[in-house]
Amino acid sequence: MFNVLRDLTAYSSGTKRSVKFVTHATLAASAALLLGIPAMGQGPSPAIGTTGDIHVYGDFDGDGRLDYAVWRPSNGTFYVQLTTGVTINGTLTTFVEQQLGAPGDIPVVGNYSGNVNSTTSLPITDYAVWRPANGTWYYVPSTPAGAAIKSLQWGASGDIPVVGDFDGDGKDDFVVWRPSTGTWYLTLSGNPTSQQFQWGNPGDVPLTGDFDGSGKSEMAVWRPSNGTWYVISGKDGSTFSKQWGAPGDIPYAADFDADGITDYAVWRPSQGNLWVSSSTAFEYVARSRPPTELVNSNKWEVGPLGAPGSLGKGVFVLVNGDFDGDGIPDFGLFDAGLSSGTPNAGSWYVVESSKPTTPVSQAFGLASDVPVPGFYSDAAPPGGSSTTTTDFAVWRPSNGVWYVLPSDGSTPYNVPWGAPNDIPVVGDYDGDGKVDFVVWRPGNGTWYCILTSKGPASPVVTQWGAFGDVPLSGSFIANTSGGPESDLVVWRPSTGTWWIANGTKSITEQRAFGAPGDLPIGGDFDGDGTSDVAVWRSFDRSLYFTPSTNPTTTSIVSLGVAGNQFIYNEPPVTPFIGAK
Repeated sequence: MFNVLRDLTAYSSGTKRSVKFVTHATLAASAALLLGIPAMGQGPSPAIGTTGDIHVYGDFDGDGRLDYAVWRPSNGTFYVQLTTGVTINGTLTTFVEQQLGAPGDIPVVGNYSGNVNSTTSLPITDYAVWRPANGTWYYVPSTPAGAAIKSLQWGASGDIPVVGDFDGDGKDDFVVWRPSTGTWYLTLSGNPTSQQFQWGNPGDVPLTGDFDGSGKSEMAVWRPSNGTWYVISGKDGSTFSKQWGAPGDIPYAADFDADGITDYAVWRPSQGNLWVSSSTAFEYVARSRPPTELVNSNKWEVGPLGAPGSLGKGVFVLVNGDFDGDGIPDFGLFDAGLSSGTPNAGSWYVVESSKPTTPVSQAFGLASDVPVPGFYSDAAPPGGSSTTTTDFAVWRPSNGVWYVLPSDGSTPYNVPWGAPNDIPVVGDYDGDGKVDFVVWRPGNGTWYCILTSKGPASPVVTQWGAFGDVPLSGSFIANTSGGPESDLVVWRPSTGTWWIANGTKSITEQRAFGAPGDLPIGGDFDGDGTSDVAVWRSFDRSLYFTPSTNPTTTSIVSLGVAGNQFIYNEPPVTPFIGAK
């Protein structure tokens, strides 16, 4: 049994990151949804890391390794840092920009063209978006350079695109699921005759994976009302079901045991637990980050963390931070041992913006540790321009100890603080610019804090919350002087209520936002420096948030499903933690 505990925040004020989305009103105002002319070229890798970027996952050069890539909604451009590279106009480049799409589109990368790398014979991911406004898929093959844009009108506004190979011919197909009727509409690459299947009910969550070893993507839905998975077999069209989960859970489909068959999993926000039912007949519960922060990379190697020649790589935790101190966020993964037999559990893989062609592999931590990167010390690496450089850090549930590896290479240190069932919540709670050592105890709803400005001799203990709540970190109460400081925040699933307290200002607030089954997310979505209350709603694949600049309104960003059975598909995209 794994014992991986997670912090329940997608925003860390300790690292001073913000997340920003364009609201639906703005998207509608973009009347000219123009599809740009494709442009590939070499560019500075710092182009990756702008607020509002969306992570996309794929192997865009066909070398068998996962590339670091984002899609930028504001200009409809993919920015990709390749692990091997491609030849453009006779020159090998490892950084590619591809303009495709417009604000309001949904990135749906996959292998639609069937192209493979001539050396490795492995499939190459194509750039692709789906446009809700007209139900059209647009895609560009990653190779050859300068390939023409292709399009297919398939779907309608309100549909959810689902990426996968449903006929098993090695190409991804064009598939949408219609929430209003629970109907799947398919145009398969091996059989262009359109097909449709009524499978699911309004309110279900569509997913895809190979649940029975058919070698194909299969149509699946998870029903929140009874926690049951319903699947159409890719072998013979028969149907089967699996009761796994409960109302309020969030479904997650991934291959945890690397046997080539998708497993059933649900994440329970009230516990921070990931419950897995594996096809190899074992079941377990693991303390884990939510699906927004998990990357299922069984299809490709993940830099040096992937064993050469093996496709089974496991499920990694997405971590963000400025590890090289250049003021630009870096891309990182942590192997928390969520899959069976992971050989590099406790290892980090980071693509630094200052030197993206030489990724960093850092062994620091153990399987079942919780990655809690942040700015804990005054460390700044040689050549770094930032004084807030992210340190490698983990929290160990087995002994309640925080372990920190300063980014400047100085001596690691540890701080004993917490108990096995606590939840670490990363943030800067005293406003001194450094991450504090803070845990929230679900059993009694109490926060235990060692503030860096006070030290371990003067811990702060505050009862705030109740059993079943979900703790978060963020600066929700505006701070008019000094830097942002994190508030004590819990979200109550039973009532959809946010309870917010700021210790230094002795201010408390209560806000009603969300419903049972939502995933609470704290982040600065309107860019004013104050965190906004937000929830991810699983069944309609949408992010709902109330901007602090206009708290009487609710903004909605519908993201659809961008991923296939090899990449996490609930929720489909992770908001990119943008620049400072």
